[in-house]
Amino acid sequence: MLLIVNINIAMCPGGNCHSLSKEEALRIFGMRIINFLVMVQYLPRVLRIYLSCKRAKKPFKGQIPLWLKGLLNLFLYILASHVLGAFWYFFAAQQIISCWEHACRHGNGCGATTLDCHDYQTSRNITVLNNFCPIDPPNATLFDFGIYLNVLQSGALWSTDYPLKFLNSFCWGLRNLSSLASNLQPSFYTWEIAFVAFISITGLILFVYLIGNLQTYVLIDTQSLEEQRRKDKLEKKIKENDRKVEKWLSKHGIPLSRKQEIMEGIKRELVENSDFDVVREIRSILRPEEINSCSPFSRLRKVPLLKDMDEGVLREISEKLTPKKYTRGDIIINMDKPLEKMFFIVDGHVTIEKTDGSLPNIWVQENFMERNF
Repeated sequence: MLLIVNINIAMCPGGNCHSLSKEEALRIFGMRIINFLVMVQYLPRVLRIYLSCKRAKKPFKGQIPLWLKGLLNLFLYILASHVLGAFWYFFAAQQIISCWEHACRHGNGCGATTLDCHDYQTSRNITVLNNFCPIDPPNATLFDFGIYLNVLQSGALWSTDYPLKFLNSFCWGLRNLSSLASNLQPSFYTWEIAFVAFISITGLILFVYLIGNLQTYVLIDTQSLEEQRRKDKLEKKIKENDRKVEKWLSKHGIPLSRKQEIMEGIKRELVENSDFDVVREIRSILRPEEINSCSPFSRLRKVPLLKDMDEGVLREISEKLTPKKYTRGDIIINMDKPLEKMFFIVDGHVTIEKTDGSLPNIWVQENFMERNF
């Protein structure tokens, strides 16, 4: 809305074609200041957009969909189209004013108040303006409006229909930014040529920026998916090896409290090499003395009734042993039932309790005396 108001002000005041009073000179100077502010106001906006885009490239907590990232970058393209369309509208107003001033300066029948909106008179003669600045049909010999002829012929410049002004300018900016201004034929006017070149350069930069960012986002998403697959595969491997380690420790009579240290070493090994021997890794972490002391054969040697038994018999017994894990609260033996097998407690604690005043049961209990038989 600020741009439209500035344009309306710029179209009404004008210079005196012959002699200017001090008041009129100040009015023209004020008009030029306003026109300058219209241009300068976009510099901090462009800077703010640049800083926002730079901040958006930093890591963000959470996952942003790819389509939303592309939409945000496309918004910059749409915004640039709107700004260029607004400039085109603004420059068209400046171009027609320049033509009128030139007509007053070199033509007859143009008075000092012809372009003065503050001293409006319905009877003033503006024929000289229409003759020297023909729009429909145009005459490039008298005055070449170049890329601004379309908006002048359509009447959008002096229309009071704001949606028409907005859509017409936006559509022009979008079409020419997308085509890199290849369809524009500027007049032999320095600033107009510079404006067309600016549109081409801006369109090219935004196009490369948009495509480059989309490729970057696709690459980042692909890498994220690949990293997630790798993590899932690693977690699956860890779970598989966790069961293998627990089974191996139980088989060799090693306390499960050593499992955490072993799994940490296996995790480090999995990161570097997914294919490795779990048993070899376990043996590299545990000392041979610890493995031998915790073996079923060594455990049997600690049982008072078996410590003097022949070594061959003990090895036969150790080979027949089957490891089994109990959790806290599990009943191992009911005292009122016959004992069908012998239990060797190699890790953990048990307690003997009476539950109903009858014969006691053997329970798995923490922080109790450790038994080997």
